[in-house]
Amino acid sequence: MKPWLKLCGKGARFCWECVFSFALWSLWLVLALLLAAQAAIALSHELSVPDFLLRALEQRLAASHVHVSFGRATFDPTGSIHVENIRVSLAGQPEPVARARAAFIELDPWSLAVGAFEPRRLHATGVSLSVPAMLSASGRSEEIISDLDADCVPHSKEFLINHLTARVAGIPVTVRGAIYLKPSTGGRDAPLPIAEYLSKNYADLCRRLIRGASRLSVLENPSVQAQLVASETRGAIATLTIRTSALTLADPVALHATGITATTRIPLMGDRPTLAPVQLQVETLEAAGVEVQRLRAQVRGALNPADLSFSVYSADLTAARVASRGFELAHPVLRLGTRTLPQVTTDLSGLFFGLPVSLRGRADLKAQNAALRFDGPISPDILTQVGVILGGRDVRRWVDFGQPVQLNGAAVTFRDGWKFGGLTGHIIAHDINAYGVHIDFARGAIALDSGHFLASHAKAVLGENYATGSFEQDFATRRFRFLLDGQLRPLAISGWFHDWWPDFFGNFQFPRIPDASVDVSGWWGWGYRTTVFVFADTTDPVIRGAKFDHARTLLYIRPNFIDGLELYATHGTGDIRGTFTRTIDIDSGDWAGMDFALNSSIDPAVSVPIFGAAASERLAPFHFENSPLLKVSGHFDGPAAAGGEHQRVAIEARSTGAFALHGFPLRNVGFDALVEDDTLTLNRIEGSFADGALSGRARVWGRDKERRIGFTGALKDGNLARAVTVLQQYSAQRKGLPPPTANKFLQDRATVKIDLSASAEGGFDDMLSFKGDGNALLSGPGLGEVQLLGLLSELLNFTSLRFTSARADFTIDGDRLDFPKVTITGANSAIEAHGTYSLDRQSLDFKARVYPFQESKFFLQNLLGTVLTPLSAALEVKLTGQIDKPAWSFVIGPTNVLRNLFQSTPPENSTGPLRKSPDPTR
Repeated sequence: MKPWLKLCGKGARFCWECVFSFALWSLWLVLALLLAAQAAIALSHELSVPDFLLRALEQRLAASHVHVSFGRATFDPTGSIHVENIRVSLAGQPEPVARARAAFIELDPWSLAVGAFEPRRLHATGVSLSVPAMLSASGRSEEIISDLDADCVPHSKEFLINHLTARVAGIPVTVRGAIYLKPSTGGRDAPLPIAEYLSKNYADLCRRLIRGASRLSVLENPSVQAQLVASETRGAIATLTIRTSALTLADPVALHATGITATTRIPLMGDRPTLAPVQLQVETLEAAGVEVQRLRAQVRGALNPADLSFSVYSADLTAARVASRGFELAHPVLRLGTRTLPQVTTDLSGLFFGLPVSLRGRADLKAQNAALRFDGPISPDILTQVGVILGGRDVRRWVDFGQPVQLNGAAVTFRDGWKFGGLTGHIIAHDINAYGVHIDFARGAIALDSGHFLASHAKAVLGENYATGSFEQDFATRRFRFLLDGQLRPLAISGWFHDWWPDFFGNFQFPRIPDASVDVSGWWGWGYRTTVFVFADTTDPVIRGAKFDHARTLLYIRPNFIDGLELYATHGTGDIRGTFTRTIDIDSGDWAGMDFALNSSIDPAVSVPIFGAAASERLAPFHFENSPLLKVSGHFDGPAAAGGEHQRVAIEARSTGAFALHGFPLRNVGFDALVEDDTLTLNRIEGSFADGALSGRARVWGRDKERRIGFTGALKDGNLARAVTVLQQYSAQRKGLPPPTANKFLQDRATVKIDLSASAEGGFDDMLSFKGDGNALLSGPGLGEVQLLGLLSELLNFTSLRFTSARADFTIDGDRLDFPKVTITGANSAIEAHGTYSLDRQSLDFKARVYPFQESKFFLQNLLGTVLTPLSAALEVKLTGQIDKPAWSFVIGPTNVLRNLFQSTPPENSTGPLRKSPDPTR
């Protein structure tokens, strides 16, 4: 190795040893100094703040436009500053805006080593902030924040708040989190970020605090928790949690709530509105008569930092229970749209009176009105509360439901002040009690308001009945109206009426349900004002015991009268058509009168009972073999009539076949009759009696044993034998005797005709009490066989004396017929007779003269008759005994024969017309 290299190596080693020794001794010196300093610090509790540190702090605060004064400041041996009685002023503010009892500042030792003031941690206690006088409503500086205690850590870009508690306007506030700070670019003399932030934004912060404090003044025992997240644009986004024991508001709606917790996110800085969702929990809430329990809400809206106003856009709410005026909704879920507060939109579901419903609509919270739509089942219990709303009315008395009602497409409105406005919708209901009428099923459209109910397009099923129509009800006046159309038994709706309805329709039986239309209107509670129109069409009805094949009617019914606008019925090949009106006394319930008019081709025995017992009784005497053509009209006064019971019935009848009036037989009768109480007047009678043509009039009057009958009649071409037989049978029938035996006198007299005119009056049940008169004409070839003269008749027949006609005038005198003159003529002979006939004993008492050839046209016979005239006078005979076997004797004995032979006069000519009898019916 070269020497110079060795020399260089030794020199280098020497230098290194020198440097190392210097460094080692310097280190020991520093350590000794530090040990001495630490010993001094350890022996001392506080040190004066170094001047350079105070100057650095003052420069930084001055750059931030903040002036700080304090009573005492000490330097902690650990590098921290402890300051007491701090007062902070802002540029342009003569009075301190902040005061602090003490502050602890932990500095960065490395920055401190180079003379820089870089706080690493801040802790302040007893801090208060005041609102400058120019921002205060009183014009004086007012404390807005008190009892502030904070522990903060400043960083280059954010200010971390580990803990902050204070009272803002008396409200406890707790804050944690970080605030974004714009990085400083000014070196050591750059302003402190937090101080600069406060100096620039203090006025704005005060305004917000003032507005916030005013908003929170309505809260009772409130508290606020804030969690800050740094934001480059808004400084920080604060998650606020506000708790209060109670809240009271008067506007926009009166409200009181308890147990409130609200959580929201709002920006700390900035003037632009921002979305601020709110989560709300309320234990109880009362607003506008609505009670809510355990409310939970998610509210979406916008916060305007300029005035701290909050615009609600929508809200989702749940609750355990919502109740208002007796209505209860359990477990509701509600979505509110509130962009146009106080008007809100709603979408609600829940359990309404225990049943699920859904509801949508809008409401004005300030005006307290709403319009809602919902679907779902409705509990019948809602009717109780509807009645309360309507002024305590018992709605369930008018209508009630045994099962929940399905309501679809319903719309509900509430007027200002949450007054019930109305309800519309489509209803499906079962088991309905409609004012005493049970309805199995019903559906239709309904409309309900505070004073009116309408059910339209309705269908109802009542057992085997069904109907479509409508119903409306005015709650204030109780006026109602039913319109029903379908198949309905009237008694099925008796509950809607008083007793007069079942009393009337109880007279109807319908084997098949009638097709019916009903229009009922009136006032509940005032049955006498009810008006009913009924149209019914049915087959096989039974009306008051009268059976018909088919019936149709249109009735106008009031509680005090029933007006049959149309009555039509058929029976067999006949029909009946007419009208009637029946009046009823409301007080007594009895009927007062009835008017009716009808045309009928039905047997009256079938049709008349529909007009009641009175009509049946008055028309009972009329009996027809075949159904007559009838026109019947009349008026009945019933038990409730002012003048008592009276009847007046006019009858026009035309019939074929047999007819009987009070048992008196006729045929092919036509008559006009008038029934007035106990009087029956037949103004016109036309018919057939004993094969002859009968015409006349009759009158029956009186009661019971005093009942009488008068008649005027004429019979033409009647059969004598048949006429007498009928009269005998009728008399026996009226007396209750068996039919008489065949009369020998009437045998084989079918060829004898009778023309009779008679007028008489007598007791109705006593054929032997009549008094009157009449005349008769008998004709026919069989007249000569009449055995009036006993053996003399045989002599006359033997001598070919032929009698073909007989004329007689007679007087009816009880049980006797007086014949003042009877003339019997034939082709060549004549008989004159006079006498009486006993109707009771059927015996004769006659005197007769025979003129053998008086009527002959032949000259010789006529001459012979003239010669024999005295002999006729002498041979006058007396007839006595029974008509079928009379006894006879000569009136003049043998001693007087010659004297009387020449005193006889020929009979008067009896060929004139029948004499008209007086009329006892007038």
